Amino acid sequence: MHKKQIFGIYILFNWYFLESDQSSINESPFEDFNDDTTYDPTSDLDLISDTKCSTNSNATVIIPLQNCLTYDQNDSVFDFDSSESPEIVGLKPNNNIIPRKSKVHEIQTQNVAQKCNNKWKKKRTKCKFCSLEVTNFKRHLERNHTDVKEVIELLTYPKKSKERKQIITLIRNSGNFDEFLRGTLRPIYTTKDKSSTSYYPCANCKGLYSKKFLSRHRKKCMAVNVNENLDKNRHQSASQTLIACAIEGNNTLHKLRVRKEVFDIMKADDISLVAKTDPLICQFGEQYLKKHRRKQMAVVCSNKMRQLARLLIELRRIKNDDKYTLCDAINAVMFDTVIECVKNIGGYDPNTKSYRAPSLSAHIGTSLKQVSNLLMLLLIKKDPIFKFVEDIEIKIQEIKRFNELIVSQWTTEISSLAFKGLNERNWDKPTVLPLTKDIIKFKTYVTEIANIALTTLKDNPNNIKQFKNLVDATLVLTILYNRKRIGDVHYTLLKTYLSNFSTINQDECLNSLSPSEILLTRHYKRVVTGGKGSKPIVILFPPNIQE
Repeated sequence: MHKKQIFGIYILFNWYFLESDQSSINESPFEDFNDDTTYDPTSDLDLISDTKCSTNSNATVIIPLQNCLTYDQNDSVFDFDSSESPEIVGLKPNNNIIPRKSKVHEIQTQNVAQKCNNKWKKKRTKCKFCSLEVTNFKRHLERNHTDVKEVIELLTYPKKSKERKQIITLIRNSGNFDEFLRGTLRPIYTTKDKSSTSYYPCANCKGLYSKKFLSRHRKKCMAVNVNENLDKNRHQSASQTLIACAIEGNNTLHKLRVRKEVFDIMKADDISLVAKTDPLICQFGEQYLKKHRRKQMAVVCSNKMRQLARLLIELRRIKNDDKYTLCDAINAVMFDTVIECVKNIGGYDPNTKSYRAPSLSAHIGTSLKQVSNLLMLLLIKKDPIFKFVEDIEIKIQEIKRFNELIVSQWTTEISSLAFKGLNERNWDKPTVLPLTKDIIKFKTYVTEIANIALTTLKDNPNNIKQFKNLVDATLVLTILYNRKRIGDVHYTLLKTYLSNFSTINQDECLNSLSPSEILLTRHYKRVVTGGKGSKPIVILFPPNIQE
């Protein structure tokens, strides 16, 4: 039976009892307490508890109906359950007792009270010009900053125009981005994860968005370049580059090749963010690019920078300092800590004395030598990015000692066991050579794919899938014919292929060819391209591949 029905029956019972016996009302159990001038309110609770806790008593305390009609906000309530007798569960001294409403009504009341307590507050905006928290940002700019360049441009447009709203949004986002660099998070849309690492600024409008929503925002961003290809852009990587350039402050990073050629191809994660924000790692990447002119070396530069960034992350974990830099680690005192970090990165197992990634641990030693020499050069030149170094001469001596330890002890500590483990892994791997019939079968299969793609493209030149198949098949057949490294053929330029080498006039190239290949050059197209170490590489193209 529902609680409301039980309570209704109980009220009717009280009313019937009052009508049938008026004398009993005058002699109600509460009459003495109402007339007594020395009445103690706490005695009611003792009376009720004694009545309810008695084991052999079935007596029920009846509450007059009129005592249930008046109550205030602090009145206590009691609940009737179908499994319990309608006995008094609690009583306040003022005898103002009300029945509890239904659970649905109670939940609704609680929600209304919660909404009243949590009143909506208008979001404040921090002005980037005067650092004041304001609610009406538009009015604040028009009244207080009419001499600022951005506000002057803002006032040239009519009120409520689209251009005016866009300029106000850009100024607001710029201020929020400055606060983001200081550690205060003010995103455009908030999510459950409110950590600063889950939000990235847009590289165009500087608005803070979650990582998942950033790519969607870039498609409709008001500040995006019209000629920009949004499909091929790495949005999070561009956002990290914006953060790195803003933290650096003196515009040195904007002038480096590493920002244009390497930063955009980096995968956007914590490692790449550390690599972009550490000045010494950025200078190391810039120095590496100076020694190379081929575009594919940007990938190698990215890998080396990420290796040093992983080392720096491990150093920060051990030192428990998020502001620790690689420049601080170039010190003879830190040599043992660096060795420990390199072993952790390479997955060193002290029981088996082996590395999970032996090549990584060995290559970091070479990078540290180059970083030490580079840091010494920058300090001697008094580069402005290292102006925080107080005593340059003392720091140079520390770098020299650290470099000497790398040269003398790195082989003993890291490289020896790393390369031994790498060689021992090759013992269990048998050398697998392709059979002649397998090569013929593979060549036949690739040729069929190329012919099908060529036939399809003649009928439908816009077929992207078949064009991709034709390009891949041509690359594979060229590698099979020439037996060259993939990179030598893959990075051959179109203008190099179109060059006509009809005569054999290069002795150095002829020495690299076998007698049969020299005869084939009379019928095949011969192309000379640059290989590893800028060495000349001869590539032959048969007539069917030329077609």
